[in-house]
Amino acid sequence: MRTVGFSELGKVDLVGTGGNAAVVIAETLIAGTFNRDEAVSLGMWMARMEPGYVPPFMVKKYRVIEAHEPPDAGAVTATIMLQYEGEDHHVAGDGDGPINALDNALRKVVGACVNDLVLGDYHVVVRRGQESGSAVRVQAFVDWEFGDWHFRTTGVATSVVEASWIAMVDAFEFIMVAGVKLPTR
Repeated sequence: MRTVGFSELGKVDLVGTGGNAAVVIAETLIAGTFNRDEAVSLGMWMARMEPGYVPPFMVKKYRVIEAHEPPDAGAVTATIMLQYEGEDHHVAGDGDGPINALDNALRKVVGACVNDLVLGDYHVVVRRGQESGSAVRVQAFVDWEFGDWHFRTTGVATSVVEASWIAMVDAFEFIMVAGVKLPTR
């Protein structure tokens, strides 16, 4: 098993302009300038800021519905509206939690590109700022495996589901843009 070593990727077209800005940014983060855990997510955020960058899919909206009535206690359905390859898609996925349901729904549209992407460890921490009580921001950390590669994405929001969704989109987008160029062992 390996942790993503971005310097081994060489020049990867992550920004749609023939450049390697996201790789350079991720290398900088991994070198210790910023938190290594945020390297892929921050790299993708920076790539999205580049002129000409075209994301592989565009999420228009999503919704998560949890059933808390027996016998369906814990059953979750997620619906996602997104644009992929120039077409609008409206899909639903079921799961044993909101993250699993969102993952299942998103894979229905882009699954062929991310078949080998596996969610590993997952945790959420509270980020206290000026909020008080339960009105706080949370940060979700999601560890992923893609073949021999291991990396983490992160998202921050006032909702655990939204923070997790941000981290999930970063992972899917990263693999769709750079995954086929990741060296294998």
